[in-house]
Amino acid sequence: WGNRPSLDSLMDTVERTERPERIDADTIGAPETVEAAASRQSKIAQLVELIRGARKCVVFTGAGISTASGIPDFRSPRGLWTLQAKRKLHKRGETTPMRSALPSATHMALVALERAGLIAGVVSQNLDGLHRKSGLRTATLADLHGDRNSEFCPRCGATYLRDYATRNQLEVHVHTTGRFCTRSKCAASARGVAAELCDTIVNFGESSRARDTAVADALMDGADVVVVLGSSLTVFPAAGYPEDAALRGARLAIVNLQATPCDRLAALRLFCTTDEAMLGVIDALGLELPRWRLTRILEISTGRDRRSGEGVVHVRTTDIDGTPMTCARFVDVKVCGRGLRKPFFVRAHAEPWTIPLPDLKPGVGLRVRLTPYGHYGDGPVTIDCDAPRPADPPLRFRLSFDPTAGGWEIAPEEPAPVVTSEAS
Repeated sequence: WGNRPSLDSLMDTVERTERPERIDADTIGAPETVEAAASRQSKIAQLVELIRGARKCVVFTGAGISTASGIPDFRSPRGLWTLQAKRKLHKRGETTPMRSALPSATHMALVALERAGLIAGVVSQNLDGLHRKSGLRTATLADLHGDRNSEFCPRCGATYLRDYATRNQLEVHVHTTGRFCTRSKCAASARGVAAELCDTIVNFGESSRARDTAVADALMDGADVVVVLGSSLTVFPAAGYPEDAALRGARLAIVNLQATPCDRLAALRLFCTTDEAMLGVIDALGLELPRWRLTRILEISTGRDRRSGEGVVHVRTTDIDGTPMTCARFVDVKVCGRGLRKPFFVRAHAEPWTIPLPDLKPGVGLRVRLTPYGHYGDGPVTIDCDAPRPADPPLRFRLSFDPTAGGWEIAPEEPAPVVTSEAS
């Protein structure tokens, strides 16, 4: 594996359209098969019964579930590695940058199955971050190869999400990002020195994070049905999870257009797209496919600067589970209200978003405007509110953007959930 480029650099070719170094054509470019319509429908019905009758059903996903989102896989006839072996690139417009890819029907079907209590969780080989964006519960999601939008503190285990690729190193096995942990307890444990964050990408020759292997192990333990979606099952050790489960007696269902080494172990083998299979499952179960929206949580609080004693406004954004998330290029705050000589405007360009508010008095009005990265056509979003007192809990708002209809929806949000640290 030493001569292969990193998995992350391969996927970034979708965004940068660069030509990576050549990859040997060993297991790539195999033909894809779509079985007859009657056979597909019969097997989808069997898949429904497997899921419905399982005591514990776990889903294992590969790159094939994201091809409908415009992200190419690796080994298909139009996969990244297949084209590289032929010294070719995808045509302009043939692919979608991962930063602006929408979750596929398969992603959203898994959300519906999880909410219905029909699957215990998802073990994934994908690093595109679409499972997390789709709304799956992170506690039962194992990203064995990492998440391009995630980085973590190797000291305390805290996770941070970004609306951009966290990986920025040219050396394959160097993972530091140049950003630092912002948890005060973490710095205090090392005499005030903050720890440098690391991306979560797992390159060839590296091990998955302990947190993700622990989640995957817990999910597979006792699973009596394992459904493989869109994976060639050729990248180990990740591909060993479905195989080991089948050898322990679990019923294995595989939905993939290409043959896999585990086909001989499968109780059900379906050659079709994962979207067709999962839409059929959702329809047969009478479930509704959730409509995807880009969702963020905004928190606004006030306090006092430790040195000057002057008032400050803190603006913080998180994922829906409370994980800190960078989702804005900059934040503008306009302050107006009783007791102020005139309204004033402040722009913060870097996190933490801390805006000076020297004349902090009751009744001061705030207009907070976030300018996001706009990967989905999401423009600026504005929230008007009264500044909370320093002793008050943060004001929390749920921001939802529908990329189809356009426009933001803003709603008050309940108090923040408790987020437990993740071991690295």
